[in-house]
Amino acid sequence: MPELPEVQTVCDVIGPQLVGCRMDEIIVHHEKVLANTDVETFEKMLRGCSFLSMRRRGKYMILSIDNGVQLIIHLRMTGCLMVTNTDYPFEKHTHVVLKLQGGKELRFIDPRRFGRFWILQKGETLKEIERLGPEPFDERLTGGYLQERIGKS
Repeated sequence: MPELPEVQTVCDVIGPQLVGCRMDEIIVHHEKVLANTDVETFEKMLRGCSFLSMRRRGKYMILSIDNGVQLIIHLRMTGCLMVTNTDYPFEKHTHVVLKLQGGKELRFIDPRRFGRFWILQKGETLKEIERLGPEPFDERLTGGYLQERIGKS
């Protein structure tokens, strides 16, 4: 299962490869991985748009898109993101493919299909992210904070 350090590594490695890339074609093989939208809307909101940035909050990856939406990805237990050339062989459990300008693809592979994609309009938030506590190096994460949150459990 990808834990927080692995998710950060995915952002650090994949993010720079995506920034500025336009999504020319969107392919969804399994609609189940789309958490809050249907395939048609997902494609419509991403096709022709470019990635502005990629960051992490908890184990969620947040990709900002130039049309004002955010693409949120959670890998869950077995999910994986890969940036490949278009001629790279497909993995068996490839569920989403974002075909990028210049012959590259962002592929989401997940044997158990637990991973999820969300599309958020400008100003929308994801309640799962809003409920997260401070990040590991956040100044708010102190002994007092932990004692208060953990209590007597």
